[in-house]
Amino acid sequence: MKGVILAGGQATRLYPLTLVTNKHLLPVYHKPVIYYAIEKLVSAGIDRIMIVTSPHHLGGFVNLLGSGQNFKSKKNGKQIQIVYGIQNVPSGLADGLYIAKDYIGKDNCILHLGDNILEDDISKHVKTFKKGALVFLKEVSDPERFGVASVDKNGKVTEIVEKPLKPKTNLAVTGLYIYDNSVFKKMLGQKASKRGEFEITFVNNRYIKEQTLRSVLLKNAWFDVGTFDSLLAAGEYMKQKMKRPFAKKPGVIGLQTFDDSRDGCLYIGEATKNVPFEIKRFYCINNLPGKTAVRGKHAHKKLHQYIFCMNGSFTLELDNGTNKKRVVMDDPAHGISLGPLIWHTMSDFSKDCVILVVADDYYDESDYIRNYEDFIQQIKSTKH
Repeated sequence: MKGVILAGGQATRLYPLTLVTNKHLLPVYHKPVIYYAIEKLVSAGIDRIMIVTSPHHLGGFVNLLGSGQNFKSKKNGKQIQIVYGIQNVPSGLADGLYIAKDYIGKDNCILHLGDNILEDDISKHVKTFKKGALVFLKEVSDPERFGVASVDKNGKVTEIVEKPLKPKTNLAVTGLYIYDNSVFKKMLGQKASKRGEFEITFVNNRYIKEQTLRSVLLKNAWFDVGTFDSLLAAGEYMKQKMKRPFAKKPGVIGLQTFDDSRDGCLYIGEATKNVPFEIKRFYCINNLPGKTAVRGKHAHKKLHQYIFCMNGSFTLELDNGTNKKRVVMDDPAHGISLGPLIWHTMSDFSKDCVILVVADDYYDESDYIRNYEDFIQQIKSTKH
């Protein structure tokens, strides 16, 4: 599957900012808008992306993104591929997607509107997609501002109405779509709308006619940063998100550092005195290529940890004695809070992987459980 990010348009609602630059190059807190779309696709396993933009803004994107060298593939840790398509005039979303037809070739594609920021994990939907089309919906309080979808009990979309005066539902169609390769044939015969554009709704309606348009309901934050208010709201959200979840207030940590060559830990630090927040130990793990796991499988009796992937990616395997789960860690802004009595290990490291672990207590070998049978027995005794 290849990705297409639409980053054209005039963005008149953001004048005068967009008189001098493209809105997708404007900042949302600490990153340009376009970064969020690229990172969303890359985190879902998409490593070949075309960005479609206007000719007079192309240079800005090339200067910022180049060929994709600042983004690493989730599959192999190497740089992704970014190429560019030119939309000479803003002729609609369907037209923008059609520009990528030759690049997509015989693959399926995921279309991401570059001014949309969404927080849900879409990787499983990308991985399991086979045919038809998939739209991502969000419950909103003002559906009359959006394309509004009606769905049946199985999640199939039965109707999409653009900006209805009396919406039948509150399900807004967001700027993320997955299409099979028949999408380009479905564009044939389309006429420009009253506003002179080739609408993506025309394409979606053809999938609806075939009863092959399915939906996913987004549960987390979604922003369409096409106005000053939404641009500001997205920035405030990202500011709050970037705050460390374990830091209650500022403090200085005195460190003792030492090398640990057992499994790639370059530095392990322990606080030399109590600090104003509950961090007493942290360590950073890297130099992991070729290793199958770190520390081995184990659990803790009392220790609480926060685990972050600061660069690259790895897999965190979790087991609470009843359910097992594998979590792909690839976003430094989203850590895992790991409490006591969780059997876990780390594996599948990318070449550039860097892991940060923060704990609420000092190292204590007696807190470790390294035998799975002992772990299960400890769970049973705790329940009793």
